[in-house]
Amino acid sequence: MNFFNFDIKKAFLIIFLIMIPVFLITLNRSKTESNFIFRSFVFVNSTIQLFYQSLSQSIHHTTDTYLSIINTKKRNRELLAENKKLKSYLSLMKEIESENNRLNSILDFKKKSHIQFILAQVIGRDPISKYQLLTINRGYVHNVKKYMIVINEIGLVGYIFRIFSHFSQVILLTDPHAAIPAVIQRSRVYGVVEGINRNKCKLSYLKRRDDIQKGDIIVTSGLRSLSVGGFPIGTVTDIKKQRYGLTQEVTVTPFINPSHLEEVFIVKKTLPLEE
Repeated sequence: MNFFNFDIKKAFLIIFLIMIPVFLITLNRSKTESNFIFRSFVFVNSTIQLFYQSLSQSIHHTTDTYLSIINTKKRNRELLAENKKLKSYLSLMKEIESENNRLNSILDFKKKSHIQFILAQVIGRDPISKYQLLTINRGYVHNVKKYMIVINEIGLVGYIFRIFSHFSQVILLTDPHAAIPAVIQRSRVYGVVEGINRNKCKLSYLKRRDDIQKGDIIVTSGLRSLSVGGFPIGTVTDIKKQRYGLTQEVTVTPFINPSHLEEVFIVKKTLPLEE
């Protein structure tokens, strides 16, 4: 039997199926809302929507935070790079300022001095030799001679120890092998300055009765091979007299700092003040 053939039972069935949804739609709204199943459905649906909304907001917030952290790290790297550049620039500026100050001191010293000298630059230090030596960029071709006194604008540095064609070596006054004739400026007592270490010297060959006091200035005497006198060497900082001894132990602190030398003057001769 064909399903599409007219049958009264089929007609009633179709009408019934159509009426059910119409009947459900036309139910009283208040009764529907008070229905337990409907309210449960609304609660579950609302809860699910709230959960997804919270989840969406959380994901959005996390994404924003992550992007912000990435941007912050990138900015920090840029700032660190810029900071390094500024530090390098500042260091360069300080070095230029320091060099300008040194050059101004040299020019000022040259204008006020009555000395003929050869300006030299320290180009090396010898850490291996048993001597405390500086290497300077002046030699035979610049008329440098052995035992010439080497100074800076503060005081005595040492004297020429070895000479080569274009450079020389200076033995520092703090070297234990160095011996520099000296005189106490106040009392005119003569002695010899010898090195102890890089920070101290001693004034040797003094008699027990020689007049010497703490704070006395020691200068070069101009005797023997180091013929130019009057250059400041250092200050007397300690005096020891043996109870039964015939001499005094005198400690001298040099005016110069050997570790900070960059330019020096090789003394050729002094000129009369009027010249």
